[in-house]
Amino acid sequence: MILNSTYSDQPRYKGKILLSFIMLAFVFIVIVVFMLYGFSVTPVNGLACSPSAVKSEPKTIKAKTKIGVVKGITYNPANPSALINDTIVYPGDAVNEVVVVDIQNDAVTFAKGNFIWQQKVLDPPNRAWLKHVH
Repeated sequence: MILNSTYSDQPRYKGKILLSFIMLAFVFIVIVVFMLYGFSVTPVNGLACSPSAVKSEPKTIKAKTKIGVVKGITYNPANPSALINDTIVYPGDAVNEVVVVDIQNDAVTFAKGNFIWQQKVLDPPNRAWLKHVH
């Protein structure tokens, strides 16, 4: 009986060893193919780029930043603030010769010279931002 038990277990082990060898060979082949053909793994959050796709001379792109964009408002009746371009401002502050008159929960009131206007978050800036006032 022990002899029969030993013989019946033997093919099972041979099958597991053979399956492990086949899986290891497959992984090895995949790694070799990736190395030979220069495939790259694409990250979850974007596209992969092979080194051959990068040009030798990078092109400089100038960002067109608009002056006077209200990017955000933090409204607190006691101390409201707004983000204009990349600057945090409070009522009474000046940015590019434009005075912040008031900050409401949905808009900022500006003044330049005698001209007064309101801008909401991400609205196009008023032309007064670029005009020179005496």
